[in-house]
Amino acid sequence: TKIRGEGLLSCDIEDKGATLYYSGCEETGRLRNGVGILVKKSLLKDIKQGGVHFVNDRMMWLEGCFYGKDMAIISVYAPTETYSREEKLLFYQQLHEMIASIPRMYEMKVILGDWNARIGAYREECDHVRGKYIGGECNENGTLLLQFCARSEFVLSATFFEKSSYTTHEHAPTQQEWTLDHCLISLPCKKLLVDSGVNFEADCYTDHFM
Repeated sequence: TKIRGEGLLSCDIEDKGATLYYSGCEETGRLRNGVGILVKKSLLKDIKQGGVHFVNDRMMWLEGCFYGKDMAIISVYAPTETYSREEKLLFYQQLHEMIASIPRMYEMKVILGDWNARIGAYREECDHVRGKYIGGECNENGTLLLQFCARSEFVLSATFFEKSSYTTHEHAPTQQEWTLDHCLISLPCKKLLVDSGVNFEADCYTDHFM
């Protein structure tokens, strides 16, 4: 989000009211990271009182009962490939600890965000965390994401559905297209998946597709 501090903002997306909960950088220093969760007006009442948790400028989560199901919705922004392996591992350790702190009543957990992760082509040894769709090369972030899914029992939802494109970001200088953003859902809820993909029409002030 690149907004300092933490809090909420009222937004007008496609002429419909919404609230952006954000967890950003400290009050001083470079505006580099930030995460947020945009909640449409009709769902605000479903957030549990005191249920928005600002962790740091790379992760946050909220809890509530949405569409009749208790859910924990998590937003993350992973380090890019240019960061050291130690910094990447610290991010995943903090994420794992945050997930472990979520009450057990939230069997359904959804993690959305920019993972800066290219997960590569399907491999049989990853069958328990992903489907057969989304290909290409795998980078270090992709390997770490797949390992996180295995350790914390999540699956990559879009990999189970055939789509014409999975691009979430176009690298402007080279015009190369990558799938860097992923939606994860807790393994016990995999059976509830009916569709997952990229929304190319969403206009949410970002250079990524949602």
